[in-house]
Amino acid sequence: MNKKKKLPNGFGQISKITGKNLKKPYRVMISVGKDDSGKNISRLLKPVAYFCTYEEAYAALINYHKAYTLNKIYSEWLQKISCDIDETPLVNMSFLWSMINTDLKALPINEVTENILQENINNIKYVYRSRCKILLITLFKYATENGLISKNIAVHLNIKEEQ
Repeated sequence: MNKKKKLPNGFGQISKITGKNLKKPYRVMISVGKDDSGKNISRLLKPVAYFCTYEEAYAALINYHKAYTLNKIYSEWLQKISCDIDETPLVNMSFLWSMINTDLKALPINEVTENILQENINNIKYVYRSRCKILLITLFKYATENGLISKNIAVHLNIKEEQ
C-alpha cells in the first residue's frame, strides 16, 4: 500500500470525492491566500483539477508550483499593482528588476534559497542594493500570501558595503 505524500502548509490540497462513481475522483485545490481570520482560501487547479489517481493529482500540484518562477510572480504582482500607482514608481521598479540576475528570475520560486538571493544582491551596485532588497521582499511576500511558498526568505538579506 502506497503512503500518500504529505503536502506543506499552504501548498494546496488533494481530496478524494466519494459517494459518486467518478472516473477521476481526486480533486486538486490550490491555496490563493488567507481570509481575515487566517484560514486558507482555495480554488480549483486550472486547467485540470480532477485526476484518476492520487499520484497524478500530486504531480499536477507539484508542476503547478514549479511553474511559478520569480519572473512570473513579478509579472503577476506588477499587473495587480499597476492600476493603483503612478507611472514613475513603475519605471523605477522595472529598472530595479532589470538589475536582478536573469538566472534567478527563471528559477522556480520554491527552489530559490537565501544563499542564491544573497549572492545576487552582492552582485548589484551598492547604491541600488537596498531598493532591490525591498523589491525582493515585496515579491516574496506576494508569493507567501498566494500560498506559493511558506516563508519570506528575502527579509534575511544583508546589504554589505563594497570594499
